[in-house]
Amino acid sequence: MSPSGEYGDAMNQPGAPDDEALRWFVRSNDPEFDDWAGFTAWLERDPAHADAWHRIAAAEADLLPVVAEEQSVVQDLGPEPDKGRTRRGWLVGGAVAAALAALVAVPALRSETIATRPGEQRTIALADGNRLVLNGDTSIRLAGWNRDKVRVERGQALFDLAGKDRVAVEVGDLKLVDIGTSFEVSRDGRASQVIVAEGAVLADPDGARVRIDAGQQLETLDGAARLRPTAAPQGAAGAWTRGQLVFLDASLGEVAAQLRRSTGLAFSAKRASGARRFTGTLNLADARRDPGALSALLGVPVRPAGGGWVLGED
Repeated sequence: MSPSGEYGDAMNQPGAPDDEALRWFVRSNDPEFDDWAGFTAWLERDPAHADAWHRIAAAEADLLPVVAEEQSVVQDLGPEPDKGRTRRGWLVGGAVAAALAALVAVPALRSETIATRPGEQRTIALADGNRLVLNGDTSIRLAGWNRDKVRVERGQALFDLAGKDRVAVEVGDLKLVDIGTSFEVSRDGRASQVIVAEGAVLADPDGARVRIDAGQQLETLDGAARLRPTAAPQGAAGAWTRGQLVFLDASLGEVAAQLRRSTGLAFSAKRASGARRFTGTLNLADARRDPGALSALLGVPVRPAGGGWVLGED
């Protein structure tokens, strides 16, 4: 069933997110509703839409008294003509269906996955003025009514947590708690990295309680027995949001992976160049415009191959 009539026309026009969320909430609880693709597209169109939906769905408890009241009304009415039974049955059935659908759907909304394509960036609104920015080829999972639990599955996410609410972050087997801060979290295979730009982050809050301060980074592999912060490259946290990539003694494989994620171009590195390291800053606009020009900065050939670009020598 595609959007039509008053609700459909309104939802296809710009409007107050709360009004649109309420209309979607009513329509999606109709037993005949099947426009889930349209609903998903509306949620993904603007972070404010998901926030509004959360607020509407959070009122699920208000549905239960409504259902009980309507059931009581029908019982008090007693026997009714066949002509009226359909309408009155729809009233109660619709309320019950709405309540049951809410009870099923709302827990799922407490956990949502958001992903970006290579070369894409996306800003996600959290509660209390907090936000995070996703780099390309990134996948995260949000949970909690206030979106205060975030798991970074892969890629890079920059957390800008200016609000009072604490946000718990998981990446691999590492848990993090912010202490009023701005920091970047990266995940690549079994490797995780945290770079703090402002404030501080507490890693492994239930165990080692390792503090990572501004200007520091933590690099670790799943299962690591020890967590040790080190100095981070200046300006490295969220550099990709400013059109740059900052590296400190990085392998060409790491450089290629970062370029691929941030530009959307198919960069890769020759295995034979695995020992080569790079320290410096790359401009993303320049890399997109002329990938071959990276050769002078990296000190290795950068050649087109198979629709992409290969760093390093054979």
